Order: sequence, then C-alpha cells, then structure tokens
Amino acid sequence: MEKITLSDIEFGYADGDTESRLENFLDLFYTGNNKYEEIMDNNHFIISGRKGTGKTILAKYIQLKHNKKLYITKYEKLNKMYLEEYIHMENPDINVNDRILFQDYYLMLQLAHIIVDNENYKSFKSFKDGYGCIKGFYKRIKYKQALVALRRYYDEICPQDKFKDVERKTLRKIMSSITVGYKKNSNKFDMQNQLEESSEKKQKLTNFFERQRVLKKLVYECLKYITIILFIDDLDETRIEDKKHRTSFLISLVKKVNDINKEDVMYRSHSKIILLLRDDISREFASNDPNIQKIITDCSVELNWFYDYSNSQLSDMIMHKIKASNKQFKDYSLQKVRDKLFPKKKKQQDPFDYIVRYGFGRPRDVITYLNNIKKNFPSYTNFSLQIIRKSELAYSKDILAEIKSEMTLTWDSNQIEDVFKLLREFAKDTFTLMELEEYYKSKSKRYISISDTIENVLTYLYQLGVIGTFRIEKCEKNKQKNVYTWSFRGNAPNRPNFNEIISIHYGIRKALNILEN
Repeated sequence: MEKITLSDIEFGYADGDTESRLENFLDLFYTGNNKYEEIMDNNHFIISGRKGTGKTILAKYIQLKHNKKLYITKYEKLNKMYLEEYIHMENPDINVNDRILFQDYYLMLQLAHIIVDNENYKSFKSFKDGYGCIKGFYKRIKYKQALVALRRYYDEICPQDKFKDVERKTLRKIMSSITVGYKKNSNKFDMQNQLEESSEKKQKLTNFFERQRVLKKLVYECLKYITIILFIDDLDETRIEDKKHRTSFLISLVKKVNDINKEDVMYRSHSKIILLLRDDISREFASNDPNIQKIITDCSVELNWFYDYSNSQLSDMIMHKIKASNKQFKDYSLQKVRDKLFPKKKKQQDPFDYIVRYGFGRPRDVITYLNNIKKNFPSYTNFSLQIIRKSELAYSKDILAEIKSEMTLTWDSNQIEDVFKLLREFAKDTFTLMELEEYYKSKSKRYISISDTIENVLTYLYQLGVIGTFRIEKCEKNKQKNVYTWSFRGNAPNRPNFNEIISIHYGIRKALNILEN
C-alpha cells in the first residue's frame, strides 16, 4: 500500500449542500443508521434533528438517488415562499395570518412547478419501463393530457412573458394610486376612469383561494401517473419576528403538509412533501398546540447519533466516508480504518473519542474538527492526540460561531454576546447555579442585554449542549467518578438538574478562554 496522508482523505463538508455537490457524494453517504429507509416510508414526512445532524445531506441523497424516470425529487428552501407571496398576493402588507392562508396555495404551486418544469416524464421510455409497453402508451397519453391542462393553467397564473408581467405590475400601481387617491379625497371621476381602464386586467388577477382549488385538481390529476418528493428546508427563516406568530405559522405548515400527504392520490403515487425541521423549533410546538405532538411523534425521522452512550454510529459514519474517499481502503473494515488512522497508544485516550468529546453529538462537529486538522497537518499519516490537541483552539472558535448562529432563532445578537461575555468573565469551567447567579447580580450592569433569569438562560444553553451537569459517584476501592448529563447524549431530560454541578462544554472552553480548574 502506498503511503496515505491526511490530504488524500475526504471527510465531506460541514455544510450538507456543499457536500452534495461532490462527484462521489452517493458513495460518501452513510446508510448504516437506516434513516434513508425510514423517511422513504409513506407515513414519515419530517426529518428532525439539531442543526448539523445531517438533515440536508439526507434530503440531497434522496434527491440524487431518485431523480429519474417516473420519479422526481426537488429541494427547496422556505424563503422561496416570500417571492411567491410577492407575485401572487395583491396586498403588499402581508401579516402572519395571510401567510398561513397562503400556505396551501404555495405548496400546490411548488408541486405544479415541479411537474411543468421537469423533462424526465416526457419520454415514452419512462412510461414503458414503469408500466409495460401497451399500458405505458395509454398512461403516457393520459398523463400528457393532464400535463397540457396543468401547463396551460400554470402559465396563466404564473405568466412568463414580459407583457403579462407589466400588466400585473401596472394593475398594482393603479390600485395603489386609487387607494392613495381616496385617502386624499382626489377627483372621483379620474379614479372611475382608472377603474374602467383596468377592469380587464383585474379579471386576470383572481384571488389565490380560487386558483388554489383549480390548481390542486390539475396537480392531483398528474400525480396519478408520476411520483414527486418535495423537500422544504430552512423552516427557521420565516421572516416572522414575533416568536408566537412564527410558531403558529410553522405549526400550521406542518399540519397542512400532513393533510396533503394523506390525500389518496399522494399516498398511492408514493408522492409526499418532506419538511426538514430543527428539533429546537419543534420543542416550542407542544406548548402552543395540544394536537401537534402526535404528528411530530408519529411522522418524524429523528437524526440523533447518540441514542446511547457509545460513539459507534458516529464512528462508523466517519470511517465509511474515509473508506469511500480512497481506493486503498477498499478492502478495509470500518474498524480497521479507525485503527489505522486513529491509533490508540497505551494509557492514552482514544483519539477519535477525544474528538467526539469536543463535539455536540453531530457529524458536523467531527467533520469540522477533522478538516481543521487536515488543513494544518496535511502531510501527517494519522490523527495523533498531539495534532488533535494543537487544533483545539481553531475548532473551538468555529464551533462557538456555529452555536451563536443557531441561537439567533431565539435570542437577538446582543443577548447572545452578553451571555457568552458573562461565561467568559466568570471564567469557571464548573460551577453551581447559585455561584453564577451571585456573580451576575454583582455585575449585572455589564450584561444589560440579558433579559431572562439565569436559570432560564442556563436551561436554554443546556438544550444547545453549551453546558451539561454532573454528579460525583463513589466507585470500587473508594474511588470517585463524575457522571455527566448532556442534552444530546442518551435519553437526557429536557431541563438540567440544578442540584448537580454545571460544566461548560469542552468544545467551547478555549474559545471563551476558560481554563480547566
């Protein structure tokens, strides 16, 4: 075997969208946790998990694997909905209730766009392979009729040529001026002329409620012959600032997707809409709607790499990527790959376990750490504890930035900075709730953006994995051990036990300049 250095190995990327663009992405993808099989089951339509656990990568894998012949998959981000709102809703001042009402139409519009825009289903061969020669020909004719009807209607409600776009924009300007005119008591005769001139144009702008009914019928007729899977990601980017309204909007979206997926034509064609949902978002649902939790529980595929206290799944996933990235590992078992690249010396901690210890139970953390090491030590042949430790600070800064980004959904930037400023200046890696509360009270003017109690702040940090708790237990031969609880490991409770000692997570201590006591 030729000498392999770290520069010869691929671990993938922390960003799932970026990794999916690799030529060997399908080979790199790890299926050993059976999540692919779970989400392809008709009853599941939510991929849940913390940011960085692999939701986007799973969606991209399905998209690349199935986007052919009578199957089509499409990956969209929720922010596309705001462009559709601008185009299809006459009122430019869109509130949360308008957005909730618009959801049905938006979802049907996306399915329609996929059907109209796709080329896979237009060949005779696709229907022949799917149904047999004669039956395939009949299905092709029926589908073509349904497709023509849908395309005709879709082109009417989503005009492509510039003349229709100008008509639509002109009408909005006219209606806007009419509204302003009434407010200023302008000449009613002039306004009447404007109304008459625009009456023909107004007829082209039917209410989206009416369009929704027709569009749904045409889409479902096409779905009798094809299969569509639509992924919707970035549900946290709702542009709804009010937390309560944002939660109501997302609960409504989950319910509407659930209703659509249960439609007979969707179920029989194995078509469905899949939502990529962060678990910190779904945690807010239960207290706002008594019925939503049943849907979340029954219909979710959860990406959690630490169902127990072992690192086996996470290890297998990383070793699988390494093995797939270099042909020299072709005949290696996953364990042999690990033994070669993460050699464990006597009386030293296992190098891979050390890296996992500095993460938050997510593939993203391990991949970020490994890529940092690879960047700094490309000519090395394995991951020794020495180079792992030399890369701690760079990794710690990256992971703290990632945590802060995740927190922006719940807190504003000033509060985030003040909370970490508090932990940095408190400068203890382990402490009690009372100790931190006393310190905060004595210097509260330095942290004016902290708008909640320290107990609630720590509870949120615990749910993110920024802090954990531990208790001291006696072992054999009068020895003691610390028993830790981290929110991302095992069946941890949702709230920390404040009777135990609080610990700052190892992965962010160096970024906060906190030394171990």
